[in-house]
Amino acid sequence: MERRLTDARIRRGVKERTNGQLILREPGGYMAVVGARGVALSLHTKRGRKKIADWDGANCDQVRLLAEQHRQGGFEGPTLRDAWDDYRAELERRNKSPITVRNYADLVERVMKELLDVPLAKLAEDNRPLRELFNRYTDDGKLHQADNMLRAISAIYNHARRVDKKALPDKDGPTYGIPLNKPQPSKTTIKDLAAWNQERLALPSPLRREMHLFALLSGLRKNDLLTAQWANLDVANRALLIPKPKGGRAFRVPLSRPMLACLNRAKNAGDFLMGKRSEWIFPSDSSKTGHVSENKENGRPDFAYGHVLRKTYATIAYGVVGKDLVARMLNHAAEGITESRYIDFDALHSGYVKAQEEISNEILQRLGLT
Repeated sequence: MERRLTDARIRRGVKERTNGQLILREPGGYMAVVGARGVALSLHTKRGRKKIADWDGANCDQVRLLAEQHRQGGFEGPTLRDAWDDYRAELERRNKSPITVRNYADLVERVMKELLDVPLAKLAEDNRPLRELFNRYTDDGKLHQADNMLRAISAIYNHARRVDKKALPDKDGPTYGIPLNKPQPSKTTIKDLAAWNQERLALPSPLRREMHLFALLSGLRKNDLLTAQWANLDVANRALLIPKPKGGRAFRVPLSRPMLACLNRAKNAGDFLMGKRSEWIFPSDSSKTGHVSENKENGRPDFAYGHVLRKTYATIAYGVVGKDLVARMLNHAAEGITESRYIDFDALHSGYVKAQEEISNEILQRLGLT
């Protein structure tokens, strides 16, 4: 069995890796962490893992010398960068949605860029650098971003402690004593749906007209709406599968008759636009992905779209079917042990279809379409 880490061994590991990370080790704590984004040459001691350098195809031996210097000089535990690499792999292993991973990556790699090479143990002992960064974003009015930064680093720190408790102090973590801003969420909804519908009908693209209507009738999030595929439509059971929503667990959107009619019109518009049947429900001939990538209407800053439509749907649905059913329609997380562990929500789908029918009828009436 080969023990020493070599460039040739790493090359074989890159070819053999399937999903997740592949870790190639040698005695003394030197290792190569092979992942989807490349290979990190790292050192592991009793205090945790530290990335020393990226593997460039021929630098395994040179980096081993640097790793030995780090080992002899003492190791302060994982940096934010090291811990984030581990946490990112964990998110992907748990099949979290790509948009969730991207949001975390933006917070860590862009917002907290200046803290990436700071050991987490140091931030737990003295969090002034984090506090100063948090205050800077807060003072600039970026309250949500500042709060999400704290939530992200807290999740990463807690994961790092679960992986190796000896690597980090048994303290409250880097966010200790930094209060969240907790800004009030916007409750903007469309008050005059009939007027909004006239604006929608005036849009030049028939496909985008149906896209906005389906967004209002379904309450779907942007990414779930734009990446919807015909292969996931089950007309017989009146359901549209969303395979990777926020949170990672697939769910089925119940479809009312108005929603099915909307999808049929979108199909005709998409076929005409593309000259053939696309895999995407809302295709685009100018997008790299093949589907519509932006739901904002250029040149129409006052036209309501996206999350405003989701909130409008939720508000109307709340008045029609009540809180519990709205939560299921919006795919919000189940509350309590009973809901999360015992209830088979798929078995209740026919009831959700009936509820969706009531919601759609109320929306159509407000749009002036009935």
